[in-house]
Amino acid sequence: MLKVKGKEKIFVNIGSLISAFAAVFSANKILADGSFRLSDSVMSVILFAAFFAVIKYAIEKCQEISWAFAVISGILFAVLWVLGDNLTSSDYTMITSWRTWAKIVLIIPFFISIFHILEKMIFLAAEKYRNRTEKSLFKNDKAGFIITFVLILISWIPVFLAAFPGIYAYDAVTQTAEFYADAGLSGHHPIAHTALLWGLISLGRTLFGSYGAGMALYSIVQMLIMASIFAYVIYMLKKWNCPKIIRACCLLFYMFVPVHSVLAISATKDVLFSGFFTLVVLFLADFSMDADSFMRSPFKWIRFILAVFAMAAFRNNGIYAFFVSVPFVIWTARKYWKRAVALCLCCILLYGVYSGPVNTMLGVEPGNFREALSVPIQQLSRAMLYNSDELTAEEKQKIAELIPDYMNYTPRISDSTKGTFQTEKMKEDVIGFIKLWISVGIKAPITYIDAFMSNSIGFWYPDMQYPDSGAFHAYIEYENTPYDFHTGGEYAMDDSFLLIERDSKLPALDRALHNWVYDVGHQRIPVISMLFSVGMYAWILLITVILCVCRKQWKMLPACMFLVGLWLTLLLSPVVVYRYGYALGICIPVMLALCLKFCCGTAKCAGLAK
Repeated sequence: MLKVKGKEKIFVNIGSLISAFAAVFSANKILADGSFRLSDSVMSVILFAAFFAVIKYAIEKCQEISWAFAVISGILFAVLWVLGDNLTSSDYTMITSWRTWAKIVLIIPFFISIFHILEKMIFLAAEKYRNRTEKSLFKNDKAGFIITFVLILISWIPVFLAAFPGIYAYDAVTQTAEFYADAGLSGHHPIAHTALLWGLISLGRTLFGSYGAGMALYSIVQMLIMASIFAYVIYMLKKWNCPKIIRACCLLFYMFVPVHSVLAISATKDVLFSGFFTLVVLFLADFSMDADSFMRSPFKWIRFILAVFAMAAFRNNGIYAFFVSVPFVIWTARKYWKRAVALCLCCILLYGVYSGPVNTMLGVEPGNFREALSVPIQQLSRAMLYNSDELTAEEKQKIAELIPDYMNYTPRISDSTKGTFQTEKMKEDVIGFIKLWISVGIKAPITYIDAFMSNSIGFWYPDMQYPDSGAFHAYIEYENTPYDFHTGGEYAMDDSFLLIERDSKLPALDRALHNWVYDVGHQRIPVISMLFSVGMYAWILLITVILCVCRKQWKMLPACMFLVGLWLTLLLSPVVVYRYGYALGICIPVMLALCLKFCCGTAKCAGLAK
């Protein structure tokens, strides 16, 4: 540890005082729009003291560690935090305002200090467990897997009984209609999940005489799959010698954080997708640990290909996330680059056969391409409303023809504009649409930035509050769906929709869960509330990636970039809901394990614990 002496100490103290005051001042400006005024509160003094202590400690005690991670992370997250706060209060990033950048500059020293200390904590923890053999939570690994699986499953049963026969969410209603009313198969929802959902519901009706029993059967099957995947996560953490305390916390996280049990019985495609996605992350991490063994094992090849296929079959954005990871897989296994290329091609080709010839053979109608255009539709609509004077008559005419409901633009959800987007007209002149989007963007670049960041804010800003008044979707869904969001009427008005009513076996717990979801009680608990924030998951992911790059731990990149790939697809989503980012939440323990496994691998870090 380098000691600060003499004149240096004076400069450290003065710098810490100035930085602490700047941080408090910036925080006060950020909170100014609320009812609480930090400037008139004793909390400003307490925060000033805390900021001073943190900044001074970071400067004096953490000098052994490179500042690269702290500086990059500090600047990035200061920018995201301030822009996110601006958007929640005004629907504008105010990215060109000097006040915005003043806030950012003032708060940066504090963020840098926080991340500097965080880096040291990670390395100290990694050093502590470097040569330590961690014991299993149970007698042996195989028994531990079974016991963990059973414990997780048992902890979910009360929620299953409370919401019996399961959460028949709104997408499930339209999915079952494809078979129930012979409405025709649509690629809007993955046919693999639609077939599984309807197959189990039909089987339950055949065996037990009701569609409700079929929904219960689906819930049980999904619970079994997800519990086994969560147990496997903990099993792999033990294999990587992850500290026992982290594995125990991981187990409690999966058992008792209600979102896991609620989603385990939810009939949305995102749940099983998230489970299979997590398997791919685990396999990529295992690949990074020992690429030689992985490339030589037919068993590991087969399970990896099947996991990638299952993931992509349940949500097609999974394959785009995989594309992002492919270059890093090939580079990590460059000694066996031909095998690595073959492995990746097998994954892509298998999905290609499924999404192409197989779907065509089954008569699956492709989903509307507008589902992939949420961001440009939102950008053009916002520009039409906010920058109309800057657009030509021809540009305005084209936008009005393509987006008839542009006047219904809502910053936080694209459904209001996307629903009537003229896809066929766009397909007639794709190049013309691209030129229109570019030409309008050149005239209204800030509007484009605001539209994009407003629509995706919950995926990168941890402090986003729900329910979001700017979107009509629930952040977490709990109730069975009798309501058609698209027509504004009841599904029951149309016999083509199969409705399944709740038959709670634990009504008190059912009411408690309903209140927990829709009254967002979890957001009233400090720290705990972050367990339900997709924006916080994104911060953890970005911190992991920045850390591994700054420490040159390139082996982390296949798994990390796969996660980044998923996050990038989330930024293109029509609205922010929790289930879209659920996979990132499941993988938090994996990210922590990777940091501990890889980020203390240099000689420079070996003396940090001394």
